Amino acid sequence: MQLVFSTCAVCGKLYPADRLTVFEGDCFCPSCLKAETVICTCCGERIWRDDVLGDSLTPLCEYCEEYHYSHCAGCGRLVKADEPHYPSEDAPGYCERCYTNHI
Repeated sequence: MQLVFSTCAVCGKLYPADRLTVFEGDCFCPSCLKAETVICTCCGERIWRDDVLGDSLTPLCEYCEEYHYSHCAGCGRLVKADEPHYPSEDAPGYCERCYTNHI
C-alpha cells in the first residue's frame, strides 16, 4: 500500500493525507487546523477563528449567535437567548446581575 501525501495550506509541510483535515476546500494539519479554526459551541460547525462570534469561552458561528444567544445591554456579556431579563416590553435585555442593578 502506497502512502499518499499532501501539503498543509497554512504551514506548507508535507503530511500523509490521512492526517490532514479538509476545511473549505483546503487541507490542514492538526496544528494549523487548531490554530486557524474552532468548533461552534452550539451547533458543532467548524468556523474560522476570525469569524467567531460569542466570547472566548463560547465560540459561536453567526447563525447560533443570532438565533440562540444575546448580549446583555448593560455589560455586554453573552447570555443564552432565553436568559435576558427585560424591565419593560420595549427595553433591551439584561443579564440577571445587570437587571438587578438596573431595577
